[in-house]
Amino acid sequence: MRILQITSQVPFPPKNGGSVAVNAFAEGLYHLGATLDIFSINTSRHYVSRAIIEQYNSPVTDNVYTVYVNTDISLFYLIKNLIFSGYPYNVERFYNSAVGKELTDLIKHNPYDIIQLEGINVLPYIPLIRDSTTAKVAYRAHNVENKIWKASAFFKKNILKKWYLRILANRLFRLEIRAINTYDFLIPITQDDYNFFQKYGNSKPAIVLPTGIDVSKFRGISNSGDTPDLFYIGALDWLPNQEALKWFVENCWHPIKKEFPWITCHVAGRNAPGWLPAYLKHNNITYHGEVEDVYEYMTTHTIMIVPLFAGSGLRIKILEGMAAGKAIVTTSTGIGGIPAKNMRHIVIADTVADFIESVQKLILYPLNRNKISENAREFVSKNYAYLQIANTLLQFYKNHL
Repeated sequence: MRILQITSQVPFPPKNGGSVAVNAFAEGLYHLGATLDIFSINTSRHYVSRAIIEQYNSPVTDNVYTVYVNTDISLFYLIKNLIFSGYPYNVERFYNSAVGKELTDLIKHNPYDIIQLEGINVLPYIPLIRDSTTAKVAYRAHNVENKIWKASAFFKKNILKKWYLRILANRLFRLEIRAINTYDFLIPITQDDYNFFQKYGNSKPAIVLPTGIDVSKFRGISNSGDTPDLFYIGALDWLPNQEALKWFVENCWHPIKKEFPWITCHVAGRNAPGWLPAYLKHNNITYHGEVEDVYEYMTTHTIMIVPLFAGSGLRIKILEGMAAGKAIVTTSTGIGGIPAKNMRHIVIADTVADFIESVQKLILYPLNRNKISENAREFVSKNYAYLQIANTLLQFYKNHL
């Protein structure tokens, strides 16, 4: 079977949730015998040189095609989009004529069986793909995007930002609804996302498949814990992650620090806005920027915090943290799509008081912390092995071609 994955960023090296999600499927499909090409929009924000792609030690990099697109936010084009376009600006930035030309050339010269679209940013290319090939089109919905921005709007205090985010959420909703059934196959990552598409009329074959994890990368990582600390890792150019950190700092961090004066907190992530490092430093939190080795960073620290209140899909960093044997405190939104049990595999806390208390208990009781860590690692190994999930997808395609 010959498959083309189309992505809105180069997935090498896999440092954020989206790139991990693409990479895990790509490597799984390759190792199961599929012929795989990857076509990526190489964005200005997440630009990856050909040299870096080639340095990444994976067989799936042999057939990677990229086209550069400047996706930087422009106030002029944002206002133009707001007035003259019904498209969400965060998706419109990824639609480019050069990408269209390169993509159609690639498709016309290769007999693909499946063209798999990774996420909402490449959805607008479906009509162009349909004009270029008879290959089946699969939409892998990483999230239901409108839910994320609707929740972000709800938590915004600034009236102007709240107004704009509501507009953005409504446009994303309309785009997601219009896209239903324009594909041949639907691959949502969580059951909740599947339910959304079914509610609004999906009639195409669908399968719920989470992101797989290569658990072998986490062998030997222990829950170092003689002197526990707190840590966070995530893409810091993503608004819900910024809001999550602010919520934790403003509501939880200082009471925890007051109770345990020796405790430290560490934050890592790429593309942080200019205000964030100074904000963290002012609140006595160590900012590491983009770390070179995620696994080493996780090894060094103990209790992972994911105080997320806006999101859809599945939090891959939580799966990686569980695979690394970390005790994690998150919210119901953070754990969404992952059927882990509270206080067995993970700790769920949705209020300020509960979040503080949950962190404090993990600090105070290392035996309980380590038991949750062990259960978490076992849970991911059993349910999210990347080869197992890729094989399920491959069989789904074979059954429907």
